Amino acid sequence: MSGDSLSVLAKRFNTSVEDIKKQNSLSTDTIYLGQMLVIPSSSEAKTAVESKTIPVSYKVVAGDTLSGIAKAFGLSVSSIKENNNLTSDTIYLGQTLQLKKQPTKKTYVVKNGDTLSEIAKEHGTTTEEMMKINQLTSTNISVGQVLTINSTNGAASATTENSLTYRTHTVQSGDNIWDLSVKYGIPQAELLRANNLTTSSRLSIGQKLKIPVHQIAVQKTVSEHHGEFLTWWTEAQYVFPIGKVATVIDFQTGKSFKVQRTVGANHADSETLTTTDTNMAKSIWGGFSWSTRAVIVEIDGR
Repeated sequence: MSGDSLSVLAKRFNTSVEDIKKQNSLSTDTIYLGQMLVIPSSSEAKTAVESKTIPVSYKVVAGDTLSGIAKAFGLSVSSIKENNNLTSDTIYLGQTLQLKKQPTKKTYVVKNGDTLSEIAKEHGTTTEEMMKINQLTSTNISVGQVLTINSTNGAASATTENSLTYRTHTVQSGDNIWDLSVKYGIPQAELLRANNLTTSSRLSIGQKLKIPVHQIAVQKTVSEHHGEFLTWWTEAQYVFPIGKVATVIDFQTGKSFKVQRTVGANHADSETLTTTDTNMAKSIWGGFSWSTRAVIVEIDGR
């Protein structure tokens, strides 16, 4: 496949370049797209491949490509580029690439009606952890306060089931149901139902609204190299709400681009984020096309 090299294939199948060359009567390390190669196999090699874990870093050797390294370790090109602040797919001999992103910190600005426990739940952490990293002595927080939240670029630990809680929003001047549904990442119809309202209902300043907060469980996967399968109506739409940015990874080529969900109460209209993303999408599909392709959608490490 595109991006393959003998060194990458050797790593992927837990063998050596010399053994592959010997098995295929090769005199050089040169291989070409579409070439059929016989890979030496053994029960020991098979076990090693199946149990392989992703190292923290990897040193580039001759013949390596970014897509080849990504395939060898079951990663996406986009995640490696993001972890190493790369703006192109160019890598060089001897370069050390970080394959696993270390825990990072993000911030959250407290809004009217927020509680520390609700913020913790929404970001997959605990109240105690929030208090610890923000050096809080109580759970009291104030509007406009900036809180630090620990996050990682990996999948969260699998939980058992989805859950639903509620937060409170106090209506302010200029508020409307549609904008509030976008702000809180829930369908307008669901927000109306939760408050026994209709599309013709009028909001009044100071009115208290119940805001559904969905905690979507992380589904078990076959391995750390596989993604979750989420049902759109009951799960995925809450992970990928309006305004959210996602990375779309083409399953076949490993190429990726970013999109942002824009509108759509009953569907997920999305647009490429930049001209570069548009051009990447066109290169994958061969132009603007409605043809279906297998892709992985990555959102906040999920």
